[in-house]
Amino acid sequence: MSSLSTRKYVLLLLSLAVLAAFLELGRMDVSTANEGQRAAPPAEMLRSGDFVLPTLNGKPYLAKPPLLYWGIAGAYRVTGVVSEWTARFPTALSFVALIFCVYLLFRKRAGETAARWAALLTLATPYFLERARWANLDVPLTLATFLAVMALYAAWNAEGAARRYGLAALGGVALAAATLLKGPVPYLFLAVAALAHLVAGSDSPDQVGRRILRWSLLCLGVAFVLWAVTLASMGRVHLPFPLALALLGGGWIWCVLRAPGAPHRQVWPPLLLLVTVAVLLCAPWAVAILRRLGWDYLSALLNAEVADRTHTATAINSGSPLYFVMALPVMLAPFGLLLPLQASRRAWHAFPPFHRFCLLTGWMSVALFSAIAGKEYEYILPAVPFLLGVLGFHLARHETVALEGWEARYLRGWRGFMVVLLPVLAVGLPVYTVLEEFHVPLLIEEGLIALTVLAVLFRGGRQTQLPRWAVASVLVVLAVMLTRSFHYTGQRSPQAIARQCGQLAEAGHRVESSKIYPEFTFYAQHPIEEVIDPNTVRTHLENDAPYFYLTRKKYLDQFAGAGDVTVIAGPMGLKKLVLLANPPGAALVAHGSGPTEGG
Repeated sequence: MSSLSTRKYVLLLLSLAVLAAFLELGRMDVSTANEGQRAAPPAEMLRSGDFVLPTLNGKPYLAKPPLLYWGIAGAYRVTGVVSEWTARFPTALSFVALIFCVYLLFRKRAGETAARWAALLTLATPYFLERARWANLDVPLTLATFLAVMALYAAWNAEGAARRYGLAALGGVALAAATLLKGPVPYLFLAVAALAHLVAGSDSPDQVGRRILRWSLLCLGVAFVLWAVTLASMGRVHLPFPLALALLGGGWIWCVLRAPGAPHRQVWPPLLLLVTVAVLLCAPWAVAILRRLGWDYLSALLNAEVADRTHTATAINSGSPLYFVMALPVMLAPFGLLLPLQASRRAWHAFPPFHRFCLLTGWMSVALFSAIAGKEYEYILPAVPFLLGVLGFHLARHETVALEGWEARYLRGWRGFMVVLLPVLAVGLPVYTVLEEFHVPLLIEEGLIALTVLAVLFRGGRQTQLPRWAVASVLVVLAVMLTRSFHYTGQRSPQAIARQCGQLAEAGHRVESSKIYPEFTFYAQHPIEEVIDPNTVRTHLENDAPYFYLTRKKYLDQFAGAGDVTVIAGPMGLKKLVLLANPPGAALVAHGSGPTEGG
């Protein structure tokens, strides 16, 4: 890694990042509700001309603030095309920017080699790359949060008031962007960063760090007991407030207040300025929404999307307090298996304070979200660059110093695992494509990637080094993503049936649905009324006017005997959507008076 010149490294990093983010970016259809929720509202913004209040299927949709919608709408407008590629372009571009920001900002604080590793490991993270190739807010949120925290850290260490507060103001711009992506969530990472800096900058970081660790384990034990009680009671028993989270945060603050020599006066003024700038920048949009929808609507929304999730998990985002600890090795695979190296006491003392800051920021963020009831992988993504930065320190040290003891044995075992894993995956993916997912373009691309991986790994025989494994990991992860891109098309996508419904509605025919799915809305490009009462639907199906009803295959039994009902399209997409029509509607499509696309 260190043998490459800066110019060659930057070129390698740029090439890999662009290839990983943009190759076949528009191949996969919008097939999930999560991506549909991000891709559809910007198109409706362009159609309505209203860029203040996002809508989904023509109705207000404020589950997330509008910054990503504005970015995607801009891509739609500049290109003149509403498509999968343009919907994903802002996220993919944010991914490339994140990789370079990690390199550039870690370079000054961690050194050239550690910064190179941090950037390359971020690029090689499977979960990051998966999210980068969807129209999704997680990667832009990570970028904005990372910039805000790093600007704040630079302000804390800057000389001179003008530079200190200028950096804090720039961090406020980044925090405003993060707020307009996901509301108040980024402030949790900022609060953790402030506590981490106070611990790392105190006179006794070892002692305070141990207190933080012991208290965190105790609070997570409380969270585990509460989770077990909720699980055993089938969700009937749960506290109406986040007890474990309150204990965790309160204990951390107490530990920091007792930390001797903690730089409190250095921390709070830049932090206050940064938050003030962010709030002021977000205020105009918030005031506009408040005037249009009223406080009752916004209060209910904040309670549902933020407050309630701290102590109550839904069926799709529940998990134990160990959820993120178990998820990280998978999210960061295969380099996530090196996370145990971060427990090294030797490294804690050998590396500069920035290492301790990154270590504390990353793991305290993981602990904080572990104490929150709702859990999904993407919640902790803004902490990942700091965890990978810590690994960058370790791998940079490995290039210059021979590791000893358990660290050396662990790294040797990991190397042996990698020597087997990467070639097997590189060769196995084209074989899988031939047997299970045959597409000629995919086979060619995976074949070229497999040859490149083998060349990277075995050029030089047994002298294969860690940097080569990192490059090979990026390529293998990309090959997996390409397989997914080709998988979610055709019958696995709602595109054909949604476009058919949109065209029928545009032509003035009555089209209704049992539920409006965001991925369906993206392709329909026309509002479809939601009707859930089976009796009302049966009445329409028995009328003489053409009528079309979208539902899921598993609900078809509800309409048995409702006249001569015909399934004219489907099942399609992950939800197995089918389109029903009464005899006049089926005749209209069959005779070419309406769209015939479908299945």
